[in-house]
Amino acid sequence: MDVVLDQEKKIPRYENATVFNTLESSEFAGHDVTFLTSDEYMYPESFFHNTVSVTAVDSDGIQDNSVELSIEMIPRDELEGTVPLNQYVHDKVIFDTGDDGFAQIITGLDMDGNGIAVVNNHDIYPLDNLTIEGNGKVSLEKTRRVLSSFTQYDTTIDQTFDPNEIIDISGKYLLDTEDGVLPIPLTTGLDALSPYTISITADNGSIKTTNEFDHTWYDFSIDYNYQLNMDSDNVLNIERDPGNMRVLKYFYDENFGTLESLEINGVIFEGDDLPECFRIKSPSACYLSVPEDHQLAELHITVTNIWGGTSVKTLPEITPEILNPVVPDPIDSIFNLTMFDFVLISLVLLIVTYVIYRTIRWYFGTLRE
Repeated sequence: MDVVLDQEKKIPRYENATVFNTLESSEFAGHDVTFLTSDEYMYPESFFHNTVSVTAVDSDGIQDNSVELSIEMIPRDELEGTVPLNQYVHDKVIFDTGDDGFAQIITGLDMDGNGIAVVNNHDIYPLDNLTIEGNGKVSLEKTRRVLSSFTQYDTTIDQTFDPNEIIDISGKYLLDTEDGVLPIPLTTGLDALSPYTISITADNGSIKTTNEFDHTWYDFSIDYNYQLNMDSDNVLNIERDPGNMRVLKYFYDENFGTLESLEINGVIFEGDDLPECFRIKSPSACYLSVPEDHQLAELHITVTNIWGGTSVKTLPEITPEILNPVVPDPIDSIFNLTMFDFVLISLVLLIVTYVIYRTIRWYFGTLRE
């Protein structure tokens, strides 16, 4: 299609427009073309679907097809300020047009005296949970948006919306009308956020666990990719801190994931006892003091991630000499040299002296010439 231009401003009129219609006359009243009327149907900028995927990996980071996986997308309709998308569209169409029949045609909903009800059996935004199952890796394609969360809208003062104004939906729109959010332009209302809970279940035959990830502000403009590890022989990147041997220094492992618990010689750290940086994807090192009774002892360390995967490492005992090393006396070091050391040092000194002597003789010989 040719680019549609605004006839006055000569700027494109196709941004964010699903349909732009004009009615015009030709060769009338001395004008080649007369624009009589026009209308446009704007499409919201937000996306309405995306992909959620989960991959199980082993200790080498290779996809583990022995793990059974399932994803369940749960709309969080219990949150205050959240309404079903079809109900919002239904109410908004009636508010804008006053046409109940038109609203019913679009959404398949109608008022039955007790509220909104599906009457045409074609509810395009059902609130049922979406699920998928598989082994190794599963992807829930085109996760549909079914809720609009208006918790970012306050109700304090009136705000007039200019239909020609580009509105940043990340801001707060302040309304003080009995109609609530209905005066907001439909494209802006449809750009409201949509809350979800992503529930992931993994089963490797011996461990079955479920983790839920709550997304109050679910973003349909990106894909969500999760990785989980249920293996038992993972690498543990932990050591004693060289600057303080009584403290452990830990680095996050992308393959292993975030920690659920850490155990040192039977002493368990979990929940709030485990520093937060161990329980998140930390870009820097995390530190933890060794329990006082075990600070110099051999350490048997076991960590468990949120999926039941484990990693084990043993750190050797710290002797007083290692903990507080004595700086050697240079004089004592000289007297501790062996006969071979003395002969080798003497030979090196003789060679260096001879080279210097020959260089000096050559230099003064050149001057005499």
